[in-house]
Amino acid sequence: MKRPMNRKRHRPEEVVAKLRQADEALAKRVAIAEVARSLGVSEVTLHRWRTFYNHRRIQRALGKRTPAAFAARCAPAPARRLAPLARAAAQKRRTRTATIRKLA
Repeated sequence: MKRPMNRKRHRPEEVVAKLRQADEALAKRVAIAEVARSLGVSEVTLHRWRTFYNHRRIQRALGKRTPAAFAARCAPAPARRLAPLARAAAQKRRTRTATIRKLA
């Protein structure tokens, strides 16, 4: 009969730190099996973490929209964003000019 492995629940901060270490090692072309072994987790766990923290969690934070759709909706066009300010400034100039003409 096999002994059960010691299991540990990793906090999200620990997972993110380990994923960062894994990405750095993978960028250096280290085998994923070796990366997982050095982090003390299985390959399956490493893949599961990467899927959750790089895809699912991001989409949940963005309201289940893709990052491109979220960025397109949140970043208004500069003309639309500045138009109300330009109208307000023009109205102030007109009011100021009218007041000066009345006083003159």
